[in-house]
This record gives sequence, C-alpha cells and structure tokens, in this order.
Amino acid sequence: MELNVDTLIHEVGAGQMEINFFHAHPLGLADEVFLFKRTVREAALRCNMYATFMAKPIAGEPGSAMHVHQSILGKDTGLNIFSNTDGSASDAFSITSAACSATYRRPWRWWRRM
Repeated sequence: MELNVDTLIHEVGAGQMEINFFHAHPLGLADEVFLFKRTVREAALRCNMYATFMAKPIAGEPGSAMHVHQSILGKDTGLNIFSNTDGSASDAFSITSAACSATYRRPWRWWRRM
C-alpha cells in the first residue's frame, strides 16, 4: 500500500506535525491513515519515544486533532455540491454542516484535560 501524502508541515507545538493526504476514495484513504498512524507509532517506539494523535495530550501546550475535509461532487455536473458558482456556501453545505454539528454535539468535553 502506498501513502499518498500531499503535504507534511510543522505546526506550532514542539514536535507537532500536520500531514495532509490527497483526496481519494474514503475507504482506501481510511486504510492509508491507519497505516500512517501505526507506522509513526512503531517508528517512535523503536526510538524509545511515543507518538500520540490525541487532541490535547499536554495541558498548556498546543493541541492537535484529526479532522476530515469533505468534498462531494454532483453526479450530473461533476461540481462540488457544497459551493455555488460564485463561491458562496450552497444550501447543501448549510444542511450538511448543521446535521454534522448536531450529530457530534456532546454534553461533556472529553477532550479537555482536567
């Protein structure tokens, strides 16, 4: 399996990196991300270090989080359904954004460090 990496850049925190994969089929891309994370963890362990993908592993330091960018192309047009021709957000974007926000809303903040 090949890792189709678009960019790898340094972030604000010490040792904090951002990796971006090229757009691809969701299932294949999920496999690439899993392979990447396992490989990084194994490489770190072999150097007596730890690699984490936690949102905020160290209080008072910049946090990280895995996130997904979505683009959905219309079957009939091949254009991004989340954007109008003038670049503004489409109704499909607004509906999808609201649905995602409602789906992921939780009454607790599990990512906060106590």
